[in-house]
Amino acid sequence: MFNRNTTWKRPNDSHRFQTICASCMILMGQFATAQDTLLPSQPADAPSPLTLSRIGSSVAGERIVSVTCDPFMSQVQEHALMRLLLEQDDAPWINISLNQLKDRLSNECTVWIDEESLEEISIRIDQMLMNEVPTGVLGARLSALLGSHQLAYTVRQNRLEISSIRSKDSGIRRIYDVTPLVRTVNNGPGSPSIVLAHPLVGIIESTVCPDSWQSAGGNCTIREFIPPCSSDCVCLIVVNSTENHLAIQNLLDQLNSFGVPSRLVNVVPKKPVQAFQLKRWQADRLDTSKF
Repeated sequence: MFNRNTTWKRPNDSHRFQTICASCMILMGQFATAQDTLLPSQPADAPSPLTLSRIGSSVAGERIVSVTCDPFMSQVQEHALMRLLLEQDDAPWINISLNQLKDRLSNECTVWIDEESLEEISIRIDQMLMNEVPTGVLGARLSALLGSHQLAYTVRQNRLEISSIRSKDSGIRRIYDVTPLVRTVNNGPGSPSIVLAHPLVGIIESTVCPDSWQSAGGNCTIREFIPPCSSDCVCLIVVNSTENHLAIQNLLDQLNSFGVPSRLVNVVPKKPVQAFQLKRWQADRLDTSKF
């Protein structure tokens, strides 16, 4: 090691030492830069984005993987807005209108109100909607305020949109990887597999806002999709409001926590036990000297 008391034997030694130090600093800087590219850009407490990185990303017993189909909002932006909806809000909401609500939330996110859809149900943006909204989670307060007037909120295009429930643009698209929650039956070699996903679709439609689906006269849809690259992956493409997507996500997570098998396992029958093996086993059981 070099120190301040080192006696340089040649005039060039000092220059060489400075060159070595400079090279070390450059290498340390390059290492730090490379390390930064490997670290996540989000803070440690931020939720990691959910991505369908591979076929069959959902695992039995864990959270169902889902992704947004919004081309104008990244998953990081979506998570930031969803975290805002889950925050506690204790500010008084007494005789509040949509205009006042927009002003209160403008510091946290962008709010857009679909006034055209409001006119269809005879609601004005300056109209007082409720006498008082109980304090609690922001998303729950929005549901209490908007739901009683046939309104809904939607997280889309990196903003919070408020419109009527019957609006054609009130739904957003989301893909759920429900592979662990469906069962595929293999009819044998050379035969296509049959995916039993219809019971799951019926459970969602009958549990989460039944009046919103097309089968009940609403505008929301749910479709089954099997990627052509793999017959083992089953996805659901759902169009509904953000509030209903939260309910669907929670429902699927709860169902998946029960460890529902993702497919029927074809059990290969064991070879029949030969008679001489059975006699030998019986003889061993009777021979107590072996125990």
